[in-house]
Amino acid sequence: MTAWDACADHKLKESDFAFDEMWMGTDLASKIDLNCNVRLYKRVIKGQTHIYSFPTFWLPERAIEIEANAQYKGWHRRNLLTATPGNIIDMDQIESEVLQTWNASGNPQESCFDPGHNATQWASHLDDEGVEMVEVRPTVMNFSEPMKWLEALVIDGRWHHDGNEIMTWCISNVVVRHDFKDNIFPRKERVENKIDGAVAICLGMHRVLPYENDTGDPIVMSI
Repeated sequence: MTAWDACADHKLKESDFAFDEMWMGTDLASKIDLNCNVRLYKRVIKGQTHIYSFPTFWLPERAIEIEANAQYKGWHRRNLLTATPGNIIDMDQIESEVLQTWNASGNPQESCFDPGHNATQWASHLDDEGVEMVEVRPTVMNFSEPMKWLEALVIDGRWHHDGNEIMTWCISNVVVRHDFKDNIFPRKERVENKIDGAVAICLGMHRVLPYENDTGDPIVMSI
């Protein structure tokens, strides 16, 4: 977390990345839980890839009112957390805001999503609107390399974020699970310790990865 905090730049503005390559990752949770969309912008600086991340979080307004986590109300007051009307999450609102962000980008690449929590129909609507949707199932094989890249880029100072407190909280809640092949997967110790922001990052990074080699340098593909 010390390395993560060191990567924060509160002066970052997403509008400054309007023409950089952009990937999205969206983690849609249950109807009464935290939802996250994260935009990942890639820049190559002195031959090395840097990633700049900007998240958006949603929660039903009723959940903000009754949720035991008192931070939700404060985050909402400070416009870090968007409330959707009613008792359950408004998928149409998330769809509309994701589409607006996609269309605002001058160089969008792909939008990755977990097909769980009835996200298939949501993704189908965005696909019909011209968004390049990519289904990424939350398996060990799909998440291990993105998690390792995230850790490496953070430690190397090549991951940049705007200091969003909800994302930092999600990252701090991640517990790394290892298997016998040294693959890793994000877990949480308690149900109230949300990791949706970290999952959204892994979804997006799954598609950024094919364009990188083992050193993090961009692959120049020739035909």
